[in-house]
Amino acid sequence: MNLLVRHPSDEFFVRAIAIKILLGFFSIAPLTQAAESTLCASDENIIFSCELKNKKIVSVCSSNSHKQGHMDYRFGKKSKVELSYSANTQLPTQKFHRGEIVYANNSEDVLWFKKGHYRYTVYSPTRGAPGLSVALNGDVITRLECNNSGGGTTDSPKTSSPFIVEHGTADLMTFEESWKD
Repeated sequence: MNLLVRHPSDEFFVRAIAIKILLGFFSIAPLTQAAESTLCASDENIIFSCELKNKKIVSVCSSNSHKQGHMDYRFGKKSKVELSYSANTQLPTQKFHRGEIVYANNSEDVLWFKKGHYRYTVYSPTRGAPGLSVALNGDVITRLECNNSGGGTTDSPKTSSPFIVEHGTADLMTFEESWKD
C-alpha cells in the first residue's frame, strides 16, 4: 500500500483522527485548570475549590485522617493565602457548618464558618455557578462566582467529618435564622 496516495476516504479518516485528538486536549484542559485552581496541598482532599472572577482562589481542604486531621478554608493566590480558617483536633470549638438550601426552582449545598462578625460561605447550586459569599453581621457584602463555566471542584461534599456540624435541608429563611447565632 502506498501511503502517499490520497483518497477522499483517507482525508476523512485523518480529519476524524485530528478532531478526536483536539477534543481529547479540550477534555483534559478543565481537569488541569481545576488542579491548578486550588490552594489544597497534594496530600489533602479537595472539598471545594475554584478560581473566582476576581482571579483569587477559594479552597476548602481536608486531611485524610480525622484523628490527627484538619479541615481548612483558604482564600487568596497560590503565592499568598490572604485568609485561612482551620478546624482541627487542636481547635475543637472551631467548626464548619453544612446544609442544603432549597428554593422554588433550585437548591444549593452550602458550607460555612464564622470568624468574628463575618460569615464565609462556599456554595454549589444545582443550577448556576458555585462561588463564595461573605456576610458581615448577617448582611451579604460580597458574592463572587467561580470563574470557569464548569464551576468549582468538589470531592465528596457529603462526606461526614468531625469538623462539620450538619444542618440538613431547609429553606433560606430557616438558614438565615441559624446564621444569626
